[in-house]
Amino acid sequence: MTLKEKDRILDLIERTFFENGFQKASIDFIASSIKMSKKTIYNYFRSKNELLLSLINRFISQINDEMEQFVNIDISVVEKIMLVSILLGKIGEKFTDKFITEVRILHPLIRQKIEEFRIQMINKNISEIFSQGINEGYIINIPPLIILTIY
Repeated sequence: MTLKEKDRILDLIERTFFENGFQKASIDFIASSIKMSKKTIYNYFRSKNELLLSLINRFISQINDEMEQFVNIDISVVEKIMLVSILLGKIGEKFTDKFITEVRILHPLIRQKIEEFRIQMINKNISEIFSQGINEGYIINIPPLIILTIY
């Protein structure tokens, strides 16, 4: 078992979960749609819930990496806000309402993990972008934490 194989499974399953919803996607359905045996899937993931958690963890890690790149790149705050807006749009396109509702109702621990990441991302990355905007004169001088608390 390699990390590359595990990522390949997650790549194939991601679309299935996000498009069809988590509840509807049985392991049989998943195996069939990605042309892989159930046994192979179970070699990497003990359950469908573990599969979902791995997918969410990977997604959070990817978003976090992209956000950190945006914060640390040497460009104007206006350009950074545009990059963040594009990233948020991609996130919005990826998750269907059905998937979001299922996670919110049926998987409160995963929902909590997503919410904690959202708050951490806002407090750390977005506040740095706001601080840069204040320094560059694009944003009025209000402490970023106050602005982000309203958000």
